[in-house]
Amino acid sequence: MIRLRSQVMKIIFSLTEKDELRGSHEPHGISFVPREGLMSPGLAISKLQGPADKFGMSRVVKTSDDSAPASVVLRRAANSRPWGELISQQLIFQYGVAASFEHCFVQIEERYPAAAGVWEDWINPFVLEAGFVQGWVSDVEYTRWQNATDPFEYQLAGRDCSQLPKKSNGLPPPLSKEIVDISVNPGRWVLRDGYVEAVAPRMWLSELFWMRVGLEKKKHFQQEYAESIEALEGGILKLVLQDIDFDSEVTAEEQGRLRSALYGNV
Repeated sequence: MIRLRSQVMKIIFSLTEKDELRGSHEPHGISFVPREGLMSPGLAISKLQGPADKFGMSRVVKTSDDSAPASVVLRRAANSRPWGELISQQLIFQYGVAASFEHCFVQIEERYPAAAGVWEDWINPFVLEAGFVQGWVSDVEYTRWQNATDPFEYQLAGRDCSQLPKKSNGLPPPLSKEIVDISVNPGRWVLRDGYVEAVAPRMWLSELFWMRVGLEKKKHFQQEYAESIEALEGGILKLVLQDIDFDSEVTAEEQGRLRSALYGNV
């Protein structure tokens, strides 16, 4: 099936254990090294390089900037300082650490539909690495507006958010302001300790994931989606929902059903 919309893949990894924190004695006290992801920036680059070279990134659509092909951008970054975002002609790569939520992530976003080719080629090098928690593929545009809370972002995009539910950002004056309330959006992403509460028609879920959300949910999920699950090496469960896309609220009921199966009554 030809993809007509751009997609984004997000891959979640654990951080190093807390007792692995290293301290060094400095002249004015002790300096602690921040916790790092079990998937380091350098290792992430090496894992991404293989699919980029294999795919060849030959189907290039001319973009408005002078960015290089993905394989070239990744090769350059391999010898540079830790990276946060890399923009190529076809894809946008991001790496980040959500220290407060005990995980790090690698993100691959298409700049045009089908730019990434086969998503399995991108995630397969990651799923058997230590600390892999989960991965999923979602629609770029739908995901953006299901999770956008700042009214200014809507204004910049020429979108009206006046009818959307609002709430306080919870900060004290003068930092307090009204934001869009996304708490019931079917496509919302919620950062949790050690994982992200997200749903998608294509997901990869590890044993670490079930340990985080609750092992009792695994059996219910396997029963509920038995015909859509494939068991992979290393205890990974791969979910593929056929003939359905989570790219609008038309599928809100199915999104809610999957969210309930994975995370309980949330």
